[in-house]
Amino acid sequence: VAATMASCLEFVMTRKREGTLLDNDRMLFHADTLSGLAARGFFGLAIPKEYGGSGAKLGDLGPLLRALTLVHPDLAVMFEVHNFLGPVTPLLDFGTAAQKDRYLPQLARGELLGSFALTEPGAGADPSRLSLSARRDGDRWLVSGVKWPITNVLYGGLCILVLKLEG
Repeated sequence: VAATMASCLEFVMTRKREGTLLDNDRMLFHADTLSGLAARGFFGLAIPKEYGGSGAKLGDLGPLLRALTLVHPDLAVMFEVHNFLGPVTPLLDFGTAAQKDRYLPQLARGELLGSFALTEPGAGADPSRLSLSARRDGDRWLVSGVKWPITNVLYGGLCILVLKLEG
């Protein structure tokens, strides 16, 4: 875990010095920044080893999160959302074996990036004021409302959607 964190931190610091961390025209991290982080194990740090990750706990990752905040705060947010607010923790806590086997290895490899949709216009991040809702319609759910912004969603992947269930 320590070696992976050091490698990832060195990589992003080098890219920042070189001016290649961000795609300023698109206001995103460069695709090769993300693929470079993925190759170094960045996205799998908090995912258990049986799913292709490193198995680190949040407490193990504090030094990396602090350092990422200094390099670029969005990197720390991206990492936290991917591993803790986004799909990894809910999958580990509540996912079926099939869901874990399908999604966690892809998340660990950085093939999917986890995102988290809580904030709504007019409600902010206050869950008691959310208006986005879902209702059951046969074997599917119909969702209505608006979420904005959605952290990490521009990179694609797997999103945790926070909403109210009708009924």
